[in-house]
Amino acid sequence: MTKVIQFPVLYLLFILLSVHSFSYHSHEDLVESILSAEKKCPQIIQSFNLSENSREGRALMGAKLTLHKERPLLVPMVKLIGNMHGNEPVSREVLLGLIHKLCNWYQEENPRILKMLKETELYILPSMNPDGFARSREGDCISIRGRTNARRKDLNRNFPSVNESITEDDIMYLEPETKGLVRWILSKPFVLSANFHGGALVVNYPFDRSDLPLGAPFITEDDEEFKYISKVYSFNHPTMHKGFDSICPGGVFEDGITNGAEWYSFEGGMQDFNYLYTNCMEVTVEMSCCKYPKAVSLEQHMDDNQEPLLSYIEAVHIGVKGIVKDTDGHPYQYSVIRVEGRNKILFTTELGEYWRLLHSGDTYRIRAESNDEHKLRSNWADVSLTSNVVVILNFTLSVYDETLSIRERLFLNQPKSEKYSERTTEKTLESLNNIGGSVSCVLLDTSIAIF
Repeated sequence: MTKVIQFPVLYLLFILLSVHSFSYHSHEDLVESILSAEKKCPQIIQSFNLSENSREGRALMGAKLTLHKERPLLVPMVKLIGNMHGNEPVSREVLLGLIHKLCNWYQEENPRILKMLKETELYILPSMNPDGFARSREGDCISIRGRTNARRKDLNRNFPSVNESITEDDIMYLEPETKGLVRWILSKPFVLSANFHGGALVVNYPFDRSDLPLGAPFITEDDEEFKYISKVYSFNHPTMHKGFDSICPGGVFEDGITNGAEWYSFEGGMQDFNYLYTNCMEVTVEMSCCKYPKAVSLEQHMDDNQEPLLSYIEAVHIGVKGIVKDTDGHPYQYSVIRVEGRNKILFTTELGEYWRLLHSGDTYRIRAESNDEHKLRSNWADVSLTSNVVVILNFTLSVYDETLSIRERLFLNQPKSEKYSERTTEKTLESLNNIGGSVSCVLLDTSIAIF
């Protein structure tokens, strides 16, 4: 008789625990969850806080995941950022769940995950806007309650815009959440990034900002690369790639992707900032039709986005990467990497490393140039990319016989228009000297360098 009574009690307890497993975490619970994952898997997880807390003082905590105590040469950095709009918290739970899943898979010695953590340094920030989340309501699919931070600022309209140089004074006037992100983004050589939202089911890629007519796409020079990484996510999702209005009312998106400006244009977005001011390519993933769905749906969202997330992280390993050295074999820091036919440039790290995401199916001419008074450069290298894997391409810089400085050539190579003037080039180049520490950046039309 006792056993008959105990069974339903234990069953009900199991149900209650299961429901709790897929509930939304408060900020305090989120922090504790990250710390518990770190404690469980200290070999691969290290918690971190951004330099700024939220407007109401909540820590912006994330997790770094890698097999290495220190990043080896040419291991790229990837970042995933959730809950930028406080009332769109599905990503908050999906990314937090991913941290714990990666821990479990590591302990199970999953070959795919071990390879990923060996070849990639991954950063996950589950919530950029904990203050907005605290004001939001579960089950609210359409309102804007909790979208902004505590000062009622939309964080995805708060990032520096095109043609602005960045100084420490500029950063000081940003919202604290944005300030923390900007400093973080500019302090590390991130290569690939995704920023997660809710209210649709689509991957949105740059540019968001546009002066073109409403509904016209405004694309980057790396449009093929952006389409490729966007499709990596959408086609690994069970429904996103179908792009039907019946799946998620409000838009029909071919292959589940869209150019930002073609959908709707706005200024001050984070993905444009990444592309314009750094060498990092970021997309925005809208991962749920309802902005703040009931917690009962979280398990399904986690399942639907697991493979897209893993495949997207792995997509950082395409194109070319390598080290730039001088003729004595020493790494040449902050040298320029140029792809013929594209104005977008990037700079190497202080260790001479670079990563250039390029889509397969074409041949590219690439070279390295010094960015100093020595006026060094490499020969052009022809690289045929026949599959989406990364090719190692190292460069040696030597003296060449051109009279133009890199500053002069940067201006001469940019498109001529009133919008992009010599004054603009000079202003943005000032960022090289205006920001302390390891942060430096160059803005040239749609050409960016960060190291």
